[in-house]
Amino acid sequence: MPRLAAAIAVVVLINGVFAFLQKWRADRAARSLQGLLPATATALRDGRRTQVPSTTLVLGDLVLPEAGDRVSADLRLVTAIALAVDKSC
Repeated sequence: MPRLAAAIAVVVLINGVFAFLQKWRADRAARSLQGLLPATATALRDGRRTQVPSTTLVLGDLVLPEAGDRVSADLRLVTAIALAVDKSC
C-alpha cells in the first residue's frame, strides 16, 4: 500500500505541475495577443465621428476602419469597397 500511495502522490504532483505550466503559457499567450488588438478605433457615436478606446466598443457602435487599421475579428462589415485583408498580423 505505501508504494501505491507514493505512486498516486507522484501522479497528482506531475498533474499539478503540468496544469500550472499550461495555465502559465495560456496567460502569457493571452497577454501577447492583447498587444495585437487595436488601441483605439474610429467609431460613429451619437452621429459624431470619435476616437474611442477599442475596449469600450459596444454592440451598436459603427466602426469606421481606414487603410492600415487593425480591427478586432468580431466586427461585422456593413459595406466595403476594394477591401483587402492581411490575416498574418
